[in-house]
Amino acid sequence: MGLRIWLVVIAAFAVVVAGSLWWHAAEEPTTIQARLAALAPALALFRWAGIAAVVAGWPVWVDWFGRQLSPEKRAHLKAYRWRIAGWLVVLELVLGQQLLARIVEVFQ
Repeated sequence: MGLRIWLVVIAAFAVVVAGSLWWHAAEEPTTIQARLAALAPALALFRWAGIAAVVAGWPVWVDWFGRQLSPEKRAHLKAYRWRIAGWLVVLELVLGQQLLARIVEVFQ
């Protein structure tokens, strides 16, 4: 089962890369930038929804993926739920929302 999941992930990544290359070959970079700028709010909403899905589904996924683990190890992983959520929020703010760039811009 593990190999199948990795193959699906690699195939999805290959489709995204191929689609991006095709899009770049089909349109001008300025057009691509304009379309991505128009999609920025929807993409941000998608990322926040992904973070919420990780937080909401964490206990279920730990139980499902950690079936072979002892109950103590699963409880230990479940305890990391909010720590992981916090780091995902930090990454989203710094990278996705460009918080660091905005702070540097304010101090210039």
